[in-house]
Amino acid sequence: MLLGAGPARLLAERARGHDLRPVGPLEPAAHLVADLVLERDCLDPAWHHRAVLGLAEQVGVRGAAAAPAFTGTGSRQRGHPHSYNLVPNDQRSLPVPGHRSITEAEKLAAAKLGGMPIHHEQMAVVANIYRAASVVRQHLENSVLRGADLTWTAFVVLWVVWVWGESETRHVAEEAGISKGTLTGVSRTLEGRGLVKRAGHPSDGRLVLLSLTEEGEALMRRLFPEFNQEEAFVTSPLSAEECRALAEGLRTVVLQVEEHGEERRLGLLDGAEPAPRRSGRRAKG
Repeated sequence: MLLGAGPARLLAERARGHDLRPVGPLEPAAHLVADLVLERDCLDPAWHHRAVLGLAEQVGVRGAAAAPAFTGTGSRQRGHPHSYNLVPNDQRSLPVPGHRSITEAEKLAAAKLGGMPIHHEQMAVVANIYRAASVVRQHLENSVLRGADLTWTAFVVLWVVWVWGESETRHVAEEAGISKGTLTGVSRTLEGRGLVKRAGHPSDGRLVLLSLTEEGEALMRRLFPEFNQEEAFVTSPLSAEECRALAEGLRTVVLQVEEHGEERRLGLLDGAEPAPRRSGRRAKG
C-alpha cells in the first residue's frame, strides 16, 4: 500500500460516508446570488471586445516602461512610425496606463517592426482608418444610439432602408456591410419593435423586401440630427476644408478596394477561390 496507516484509515472512513476532518466556519460570501445585479452590457460581445482591447493596450503601455521607447521628431511626428528616434526611458513621459495613446501605439509598432521593408505611411493610414472607425463607433453607440436602444448595426440597417426605401434584404445586407444571416437577426429585432416590416417580393417568392414603418421613419427623422451632432463633435478639430479632403481621401481608398480588390485577391490566391473560414471545431468522424 502506498498510503500510510493514518491517511489510509481516513480514506476508508470517508469512503463509508464518515469524514473525520474538523469542520471550521468559512468566511461569509461577499455577495449573495440574489444581491447581484448584472448590467445589460456585461452580456454584450462588443462590450467584451472593447474590454479586451483596453486590457491589451494597458499591457502594451506597461511593457513599454521596461523597453527603449521612440519619440517623434521633425515634420513626421503625426502618424508616421518610422520617423521616431530612440531615446532612454527616463527622458520621456509615459501615458497613464489604460489611456489610449495613438502616438504610443505607433512607437511600439515602430520598435517591433525594426528594419522590415514596410510601407510605413500606408500602414499608418490603414491603422488609423481602423482606429478612427472603432472609436467613433464606440462613441456613437454609447451616446445617441444608447438613448434609442440601438446597436451600431441596427442603426446602419435603419439608415440604409431609410435612404434607399423598400429594398431586397440581400441589397440591404450588402449596403450595410453585414452577412444575410446577421441581417435576418437584426431585422427581426427591429420588426419586433415595430420599426421595420418585411414583405414578399411581388414577382419572386424567394426574395424578401424590407421597409421602415411609420414609427421607424419617425425615429430616424428624430435620431439622425442628434447622430449628426456627434459626427460634428468627433471631427471638430478639423476645418471644413480638412473634412472635405479627408472624406475624399477615404472615398479613394474605398473605390480602390471596390474596383480592384477582387483582381488583387485572385492574384494573391493564384486564381483560386478563398478557402472557407474554419470555425475552430474538429471535423466529425
